[in-house]
Amino acid sequence: MNAITVTTRSVEETQQLADQLARTIPRPALLALTGRLGAGKTHFIKGLGPPLGIDPTQICSPTFVLITEHGPEDGPRLVHIDAYRLNSPDELDAVGFTELLDLPDAIIAVEWAEKIATILPADRLDITIDINDNHSRTFTLTPHGQKYQAALQSLSL
Repeated sequence: MNAITVTTRSVEETQQLADQLARTIPRPALLALTGRLGAGKTHFIKGLGPPLGIDPTQICSPTFVLITEHGPEDGPRLVHIDAYRLNSPDELDAVGFTELLDLPDAIIAVEWAEKIATILPADRLDITIDINDNHSRTFTLTPHGQKYQAALQSLSL
C-alpha cells in the first residue's frame, strides 16, 4: 500500500484523524511526524490521547524536556518525543529511546522525526503535515511495515 493523504479543516478534524488512527493501529506503534513549525504536530498527538484513556489537555509539546510519557504504568501509554532541539540522534538514544520502543502497549509519537531519521525503526508510520491555510492541513501517511499498511487500510476516511 502506498501513502494516503487526508485533508483536515480544523484542529478538531485533525484530532479526530489521530483518534481514529490510535483506535486502529496495533501497538506498540511508532509515529514519525514531520512538518513546519505550527503545522499541527502537537494537536495531532493530543488526538491520540482519548483512545488510550489520556486527557488531551494534559498533552503539550515536550520541547524542553524532550520526552513525556502519559498513561498508567500498567496500561496503554503515549510517549511524546520532541526532537526539535536535538543536535544528533545519539542524544535521544542516550536518554533511553531504544528502551521506549520495547513498551508493549505504547504509541510513540515523535515530532521533528527527520532529526533522528537514522535511528528510527524500519517499521513505523511516517506522517507529514503540510499547511494549506490557517485551518486546513494535509496529512500524508506513509506506512513502513505490514501492521501500518493494515491499519491504514482499516481507517474509515
